[in-house]
Amino acid sequence: MKRIISGGAITIILVTGIIVFAYTRQINHIQGPQPEIFNKPDPIAITLFFPDLNKYRTGTEPYEVAVTRLVYTEDKKQAVLAELIKGPTIAEQQEGLNMIYNHVTSASMAIDSEGTARVYLAGECNSEGATYTIGNILVKNLTQFSDIKKVRIYDQNGSTLSAENEPGNSFPGCLQP
Repeated sequence: MKRIISGGAITIILVTGIIVFAYTRQINHIQGPQPEIFNKPDPIAITLFFPDLNKYRTGTEPYEVAVTRLVYTEDKKQAVLAELIKGPTIAEQQEGLNMIYNHVTSASMAIDSEGTARVYLAGECNSEGATYTIGNILVKNLTQFSDIKKVRIYDQNGSTLSAENEPGNSFPGCLQP
């Protein structure tokens, strides 16, 4: 026995004692300002540099390989940081690319008017004696932008090794060998 009870947006179909709910959605034309979901920016291409660990193991520089991704944002620099922390896609991994995290779980960044990118790491960062770390990868990715002059990386406690006025990039102690 099949019995259909319809009321507005929900249709109930009774088939041999089993109730099946079928939800229907009616899409109305939206007047006025569009909700944020409809205002998605056009995709932009960003370049990321991921390490090829085979190149690193054999000492073949540069260790990083460039890949291009499309992202939906207007801030390329923040997008590069976010995508870098996500790591290589499965297809990129199949091409031999990898990411070195050194126990870093996330990162945030602020860029000042002088072109200093300050990257704040979360997680218990630890180089485990390695000379090539997430710090090197962050510098490679962020200095592709001509307006970033130096990168200062801070550990989970807000510390980095060099003084604010020193030239060049700065790494925290946890990323030292």
